[in-house]
Parts: sequence; C-alpha cells; structure tokens
Amino acid sequence: MPIIPWAISTTTAPYDIPVSVAECKKHLEIPESVDDHDAQLMALIAAAVECVEYDTRTRLVQQTVELSMDGFPHGASYFDLPGPVSSVTSVKYLDSGGAEQTWSSVEYSVDSKRDIIYLAYNATWPTTQVIPNAVTVTYVAGNTIGNVPQMAKHAVRLLVAHAFENREPILIGTTSKEVEQAYGSLVHRLRPGGYP
Repeated sequence: MPIIPWAISTTTAPYDIPVSVAECKKHLEIPESVDDHDAQLMALIAAAVECVEYDTRTRLVQQTVELSMDGFPHGASYFDLPGPVSSVTSVKYLDSGGAEQTWSSVEYSVDSKRDIIYLAYNATWPTTQVIPNAVTVTYVAGNTIGNVPQMAKHAVRLLVAHAFENREPILIGTTSKEVEQAYGSLVHRLRPGGYP
C-alpha cells in the first residue's frame, strides 16, 4: 500500500493518566505520606506517557484525535489508524471543488482489532482536492484505564524512576544501558503489528 503522508493531533485530552503518582512513589520506594515530590512526579509522568506513546505509535488512555492525510489511498482498500481505535466519529474531506464533505459511514467499516478503516463492498474512495491535509479522520483512540497494558505502565514507571533519580541535565531519552534495554524491549512488544 502506498504511504500516505499524515499527521495526528489530540483534540480532547485523556480523561485520566495511565500511571498514578501513588504507583510511581511505590516504585521509587517513597512513603505515600511524603508529598514533597508529587508535582515533580506528575510532570515526569506526563513526559513519560508522551515518550511511550510516541515510541509505540499508540495512545495509552482514551482520547479524541484527528488524523490528517493528503488523500485516500490509491490501489488499496484500507488505511491504518494509529490506535488502539475505539470508534470513528467522522471522516471528512475536501472535494475536488474545495468544499468540505462528510463521508457517509455506510461507505466504510472500522476494524478496531487491526486499527484500520476499509471500504465497504462496492464502495470507492471519494475524490479529493490535491492539497495537503485534504482528509481528516476524527476518532477515539486509546484504552480504558483498566485495559492499559501492564507493559506500557511499566515502561512509564521506568522512565519516571530514571528521570527522578538522575536529575542532572541529560538529553531527553538518555537512559542507562539497563533501562534502555528494558524500555526498548517493552516498546518493541507494544508496537502494533506492521510497524518496524
């Protein structure tokens, strides 16, 4: 399938965080009653979640996102959505005249097991204007809190603990060899099938 340039952005933030401050304190062996570092841990959790989501090409907790593409795929009956996909709200596109259209949901189906949108039987992709970001897919991606993979939560805790215990200036993403190998192993297993 030809590669379609795309970009993704969050339009509605996650309703919760996948790893709590209390969980990180337990991992770091900080007494629960000690709250001196809570604000710092919250900031580190947010940064770690962003890293894990970027490295795994997934969203950990349910949020509404917009995927923008330059057009629909040529010569293929489906396209991928960075997931996990819970539901698709709308597929909009700019037609050849530049007017925004909403593609009817009877023309496509969503496979949330494989995180793809594929053509319905006998359907064809709409014709779009040849400009960047001609297609916008709005959908809900991510897990409920109870279904966030334990490997993803552990990856977040690893990054938080490393950043908390190594406060000297270091490059973002710089880790010890042991942490790097453990984190890399987790990320590799969390990436959806088909991604390198």
